Amino acid sequence: MNRDNLDYVDRRRDFVDGSALQFALREVQGLLRRPAFWIGLAAAIAILVVTGPSGTLAHFNAPERLAYWGSIAFVTFVTGLFATNFLARLIRPRMGARLPAIALGTVLAAIPITAEVWLMDFVFSGSPVRTLAGIGSLYGMCVVIAVSVSTIYDLSSPKSGEDTPPVPVADDADPGEAPFLRRLPARLGKELVSLQAQDHYLEVTTAKGRDLILMRLSDAEEELTAYPGMRVHRSWWVARSAVAGIETTGDRMSVRLSNDVIVPVSRGKRPAVRKWLSGQDGA
Repeated sequence: MNRDNLDYVDRRRDFVDGSALQFALREVQGLLRRPAFWIGLAAAIAILVVTGPSGTLAHFNAPERLAYWGSIAFVTFVTGLFATNFLARLIRPRMGARLPAIALGTVLAAIPITAEVWLMDFVFSGSPVRTLAGIGSLYGMCVVIAVSVSTIYDLSSPKSGEDTPPVPVADDADPGEAPFLRRLPARLGKELVSLQAQDHYLEVTTAKGRDLILMRLSDAEEELTAYPGMRVHRSWWVARSAVAGIETTGDRMSVRLSNDVIVPVSRGKRPAVRKWLSGQDGA
């Protein structure tokens, strides 16, 4: 492998390591920009302040309950969302399936939430739970919080492709250019290598770098009909110019890209991919 390829592999490893953090931060930033989040959070805090669960009605006055439940509601929700997305993103490549990865990520995310709730109890009451049984009970409650956060966010968040704005067309735009290319940051250029579905996002790789775009792969595929490429797997689209060859191992088939990334080919698409790469379809 030449020096350029080694550098590329190093950059890709760094990207994979950082993509979980990047993805989790984007999800939190997206949440904080939504008016619905703040309205829902305010409503939840108001209910907690009025009802005063966990003995807070008797121990705290109204301003104290507002500070206590406001802090806990905001911190635990943001932490739960960030930790669940971050951990699930790290775990998923090893587990494959999305839902088990989210479930395990949620259980692990309850650990920092438990620490935060314990700290809040210490700050406001000075007498947090100290027994192992009490901490275990607190962790169980925080697992419920983490599951609720993950469920509410997953149901309320815009799915990839929803609310995707139309592509702006510049006055000097090439009328024959694939619309998808106008979505890319200028630093990435327009020489596509591959697209990979990543939860609500697409990981777009070009000859100059990569980035994440909130969009469905099927929608991107429609905008790339004028660009030589093919969807070879439910999660992958590859550019024809980036395909270096076909690899087969047992009953599995993959395409090797010019950047040494190996992309799986769905069983049902194998004949079409072979025909496409042989040039028989005229692509």
